[in-house]
Amino acid sequence: MTSSLKVCLAAERPELEAIGVQFCVSMLPGSLVDHCSLSELAECMDNADSTQDLLILVLQADEDGHLSPGSTIVQSVMTSSVPVLVLRHHENQPLHPLQRIVVPLDGSTTASQAIPVASRIARRLHLPVHFVMVIDPSRVIPPAYTYDPDAWSMIEDLRETSHWALQQSEELIRRDGVQVDSSIIFGPINASLASLIDSTDLVVMATHGPHREGLRYRDSVTQRALVSIPAPMVVMQASRHSPFANEGYAACSWIEPLQTRSVAN
Repeated sequence: MTSSLKVCLAAERPELEAIGVQFCVSMLPGSLVDHCSLSELAECMDNADSTQDLLILVLQADEDGHLSPGSTIVQSVMTSSVPVLVLRHHENQPLHPLQRIVVPLDGSTTASQAIPVASRIARRLHLPVHFVMVIDPSRVIPPAYTYDPDAWSMIEDLRETSHWALQQSEELIRRDGVQVDSSIIFGPINASLASLIDSTDLVVMATHGPHREGLRYRDSVTQRALVSIPAPMVVMQASRHSPFANEGYAACSWIEPLQTRSVAN
């Protein structure tokens, strides 16, 4: 027998709390909802030993469904030790029933920590999972070599490694009895993700948090997705010492190989 999901629900404004309640009733039936203030939610975010299974935060978005990247609340979400489900309200986009869970991966062990979280949510909500990796050729091939056929062998190598990593991820989550598939997209990272994700998707992503040396929040793929893609999104700060990793996984990362290669050169 599955135990009830413990949820802590807070809203940026009192009138937005009904959206969170509606979500819990329709998508998390039987969950134990604890209504809390923003300050109480912030305390839960800072507590890695929190007894809550999921934090839900309802925010007011602009007419395009975007959030302010400089918002204190957004920054708090990016450093949360507990997974936070961000729901957004804006006039042109009502809340839709969820159809699938989308997990963007980049090959890093940080991103891979979203996999068990997505699996747990998928089993709760009885939803399929879709993994996606984005390969941006402009981040791999220097502009001077864009039209060099030999240079594109790097892209093919990266595609093959990405395909291997996605297969490993699928196998991990399939063991939990979750329906799963994956895709590789070529193009700018966030624009490609935005074209794939719609309002019926629940996005699950892990973030480096403030501990990633040299990485500013505005450079974070996770934060750019959170503020610009108008879909429900679960964000969690990855553990720096998580045992969840695949050997050789970083070979297809959005960030690590490029930085490693530039340093080596």
